[in-house]
Amino acid sequence: MNSISVSIDEFPNDGAPWRIDGLGRLHSTGSTRTEPLIDVHISELMPYYEDPLKNASLGTRTKRVPVKVGFMALLKPGSVWKNKERCLPKLSPKTMSVRVVPEQVELRTWGSTVEFEGRTIPLIAKSQFYVPTDNWRDLAESWVVFIRRPLADVPYLIIPSSVIFQKCLAVSPEGVRRLLRGELHRIIDNPHPVDTGDGVESYFVELAKEIPSAHAYTYANLAADSSGRREYERMRRTLVAASINEDRGRNRGSQSFLNLGLPFSNPVSMHLHGKLMPYRRDRLDNKVEFAFLATEIISLDVQLVFDRLIVHRKNSGDKGENAGDPDLKEGWALPGAKPLDLNDDAVVPATSDSDPLSELEKLLAEETGGFNALNLEVVKDPKLTQKYRSSPTSGRGSVEFDGTTTTGDSKSGDQGPAKLDVETHEAPRIPVTLDSFIETLQILRGAGHRFETRVVTAIHRYDQRGDVVNFFPRQIKGSRSWHLVSDAPSAPPRGYIVATLLFGGTWHYLIELERKEEKGRSLAYIRTNDGSQIEPRQVRLFMLDVAHERGWNARLLRPRWALTTINHSPKRGLDHFARAIAKAVGVSI
Repeated sequence: MNSISVSIDEFPNDGAPWRIDGLGRLHSTGSTRTEPLIDVHISELMPYYEDPLKNASLGTRTKRVPVKVGFMALLKPGSVWKNKERCLPKLSPKTMSVRVVPEQVELRTWGSTVEFEGRTIPLIAKSQFYVPTDNWRDLAESWVVFIRRPLADVPYLIIPSSVIFQKCLAVSPEGVRRLLRGELHRIIDNPHPVDTGDGVESYFVELAKEIPSAHAYTYANLAADSSGRREYERMRRTLVAASINEDRGRNRGSQSFLNLGLPFSNPVSMHLHGKLMPYRRDRLDNKVEFAFLATEIISLDVQLVFDRLIVHRKNSGDKGENAGDPDLKEGWALPGAKPLDLNDDAVVPATSDSDPLSELEKLLAEETGGFNALNLEVVKDPKLTQKYRSSPTSGRGSVEFDGTTTTGDSKSGDQGPAKLDVETHEAPRIPVTLDSFIETLQILRGAGHRFETRVVTAIHRYDQRGDVVNFFPRQIKGSRSWHLVSDAPSAPPRGYIVATLLFGGTWHYLIELERKEEKGRSLAYIRTNDGSQIEPRQVRLFMLDVAHERGWNARLLRPRWALTTINHSPKRGLDHFARAIAKAVGVSI
């Protein structure tokens, strides 16, 4: 990467070094003509700091600086700025390389607590990473990805949603603007899988003329991959809701923060920069176990759900009356493939009073680098792409844009986004009927048994304690309404809790299902024949079998699992329920 000095006019010009603590609220302007802003929370550092992430490096002053979202690739947490310019690091950053599978990812807020290995701990304690109170108050509502035991010697990994956005989506200032207005349809159009006749998984998109072709796979992934669609839609809904509430004068709350997990269904390999956070000390050998807070994703490798991407540009600028028009020029190449035409000591005016697209497009693309799509073939030749524009397989797995919303101006007519027509597919509210099981877990935890609740589905919610409730999909092939809270077609799906305990060298699983009728309930107690751990995906598939079989008799499909039921009734009370669980598992309370 070129050693370029970047200047942002909104940052202080007082001779003091300032650290970016994190990225906070997004502010929609309500118009496509003006750019959304994001709050950058910065803290003053001591004049002679060495490591900006050390608690002892902090000074006394803090600031909240709104900056245009087109600059997000530059606004890395932990980076240091002085007199509006970014400083080179004084020390080599702490690093971590990890491979993450989708089932490991949990989305939480920075200031929440989590049940981890039998303890309730703050997600990020001030003793681990100190952020002054003014900045902490806002950042506590921002979203992070929480990953348990990414490595055997690392208890947990935390990656802020903004850091994921910077690596996976912030490859183009214009692309960032449109994504954060909920306008993916203004980046790619007509996304659909195609049959190219050679057995290669292929996908087609039409790309807006303002977006470089080199970035097409970034946006195509949001349409083709089910996880990409889910993450984009959740992020879009929260931003749209924030825009609506702001227009109505309501408190925006946490909905105005980036709410994004990893947008991939396949495992990802990442190399990270960040901070080691002390978790606990082993008193016997006096060793400290460290968690990891990622401040930057240096590289991310992933196999996409398609192996060939066919990119048809709506106007490439190569032909017709507009040929040669600079406003229609093609993308300049893959990120990092072409050196910047700038001197190493040049100061690039990155003030967000001007349009960064014109002067910083290349710099920002190189800054983020994007993610690496393994073994991907990209086809851009217009002679080859034209024939796939109207594929007979069009629409399968694509993003539905009609009837959705935008945080910018509404469009008239039958096509495009419309104001306030929000179609939501978020997780239902936590069922009241599951509260008694959560309280029973608290009784068992109070007796010293470290039960943890686990995420096994994409649709889930956390309660105030950090316990998680999973939900069935809204539609299950072969199940009409058993998996819904009632027989009405519009009824929400039933929730269920998966609690785990490692005891006596055996993994024990409890699954409590939201009841559909006012009858006694039965809890499923499961363990494998060899006491091994069950992967979240296997639990999720088992619960789909439960829906198909309309009950716990689905255990017959898992001969290597031992499943018994624990009957319980609210009339007998929680203590009776807790004792029944303890007896089945073989623990005492």
